[in-house]
Amino acid sequence: MIGERVFPIRTLLLSIGIAGCSTTQSGVSPSLARQGAVYESQVAADIDFIRFGQENKSCQLWTNWQKVCSRSGEKGRTLCRDSAVDVKPSHPFCVAYGDGKGLVRSAPDASEDQRVSYNRFCEEFVIGENSKSKCHIWNSYRPFDGSRIVEIEHPWCERWALNVDPSVDRDSSGEFGFYCAERNVEDWCLEAGGLGAGLQDGVSYPKPKDRIIIPLAMLDTRGVPVNFPFCKRSRNGAAG
Repeated sequence: MIGERVFPIRTLLLSIGIAGCSTTQSGVSPSLARQGAVYESQVAADIDFIRFGQENKSCQLWTNWQKVCSRSGEKGRTLCRDSAVDVKPSHPFCVAYGDGKGLVRSAPDASEDQRVSYNRFCEEFVIGENSKSKCHIWNSYRPFDGSRIVEIEHPWCERWALNVDPSVDRDSSGEFGFYCAERNVEDWCLEAGGLGAGLQDGVSYPKPKDRIIIPLAMLDTRGVPVNFPFCKRSRNGAAG
């Protein structure tokens, strides 16, 4: 059943703890430590994260699991949020480019450390082209999983709503998280991503006829590494 309960942006936080299936209490998986995808100091991680954003101008959404950034601030400036979960940072990687295609599975030129970081909270792999494994489902309670408003709060969304009412199905509510019910995307961005799929305020939708129920389309937040607003396509053809 789909919930239609709408909440003010600053009044509700869905309190879900991290329960990474392959993580230790410190938030770093053994495989990350072995492959050197983590940092010896927070300072080094912060410097590398800033450098990644500066050197990858075409990337519109990137993260190191401790912080997420997108070029969706005022006039395309960088806007970031910190994770509400206490985890150590791993190597930053790009999640989406401003080419209109939205979220990508992995960058073709990603380094081994970036690929390890990308798969850090992966729960299910599939075999893709050239027999390479790709992450298909990420852990439901990872950083930026879409279930905590404090991590997705953004000027483009005036009001967030839960896809599934927790009183009906708490597990599904956590998995499907929030979508933006009232949007205020800046004019320079022609197509926004990371706002979810759901009933938007002020938009007309077909009403059910007789006993036929028209289901509301939802995006499974476990199907992408992180959930955060970004620009898929801008007026000049390339966001940012």
